[in-house]
Formats: sequence, structure tokens, C-alpha cells
Amino acid sequence: MIPQAHPTGYPIYRLEWQDLGSLQRRLRTCLTGVRAEPFAYGSAEYTLLELFLMDRARGMILETPGVRP
Repeated sequence: MIPQAHPTGYPIYRLEWQDLGSLQRRLRTCLTGVRAEPFAYGSAEYTLLELFLMDRARGMILETPGVRP
């Protein structure tokens, strides 16, 4: 299942990474997980996607830093 991708918990600590990660890192991991070719770090595509997700989450409570498995 692909979740709704609310960006309210970033930066996030992921147990599988054993480190903090950005929303861009998570998006890249998701693309790889569905066997899509990820964009380069810092690409315009990631920036626009992050802006869209942030705009969609406007008004939601921030939960940062988040912790996920």
C-alpha cells in the first residue's frame, strides 16, 4: 500500500536507515521501492513534488521529528 505521503514528520528518523532523513530521501526510497527510476538529488522534480505535498498538508499538525520503522 502506498500511503498519502503527508510531509508533516520530516526530518524523520527511520529505524531501517539508523539515521535522520529528509522528505526527498524518503521519496527517492519510495520510487526505488516501486521499481521506478529515481530522480537525482536536488532535482526540480523533487522540489516541485515536495512543494505540492507541503501545500496539500497546509494546516496539519507538524509531528517532527518523526520516528518510523
